[in-house]
Amino acid sequence: MSKMRDAQKNFIIEEALKLFLSKSIEDVTMSEIAKTVEIGDATLYRYFTKKQNIIVLSAISLSKKVFDAYFNFDGLEPVEVIRKFYTNYLTIFKEHREFFRFVNEFDAFIINEDYDSSNYETGVDLYKERFLYAYSKAVKEGKVRELSNVGSYYNATTHVLLDLGKRLSRNRKIVSADDNNYDELKIMVDIILNSLIK
Repeated sequence: MSKMRDAQKNFIIEEALKLFLSKSIEDVTMSEIAKTVEIGDATLYRYFTKKQNIIVLSAISLSKKVFDAYFNFDGLEPVEVIRKFYTNYLTIFKEHREFFRFVNEFDAFIINEDYDSSNYETGVDLYKERFLYAYSKAVKEGKVRELSNVGSYYNATTHVLLDLGKRLSRNRKIVSADDNNYDELKIMVDIILNSLIK
C-alpha cells in the first residue's frame, strides 16, 4: 500500500474517531465520515469495506493515544508506576470522560457484531505488560503485597475500574471532577491501592 494511501486511511480513522467521541458509534454514518473527510461515499468504501473496520481501527488508535498520553511512566519507581497506573483512571475520567463512553459503546459493538477483536486486544495487552513488569520489581523491593495470581488481580481491578467508568460516563452531561461519579471511581481506586501497596 502506498504511503499516500496509508496517510489517507489514517486521516479517515482519526476523523471518524473524533465523530465517534463527540456523538456515538451508532449515530455516525459512513456518509457522515465521507463528508467530514471531504471524499465521496464510494471512495470511503474503497478504503474501508464496512463501518465495522473503521470502528475497530478507531478503537485501536484511541487505545494507543491513551496509552501514550497516560501510561508512559519512564523514570518512576515501580511502586509509583503502580500508583499512577490506577490513579490515571481518575485523570482520564476527569479529562476525557468520552473515552469511557466510547469503550462502553465499542464493547457493545464487539458483542453485537460478533466481531474478531484480537487486533484490538493486542494493543490493550501493552497496559498489562507495563503493570506486570512494575509489579514484579515492586515485589522484589518489598513495596507491594505478593499476590498468588497477579494476572487475575490485574484483570479484576482494571475491569472493575473500566466498568465503573463506563457506567458513570453514560450520562452525556459533563460534570465537575468533584461530583459523586468521580468520588465513586476514586473510592474504588483507593480500595485497590490500599489492598496492594504496603
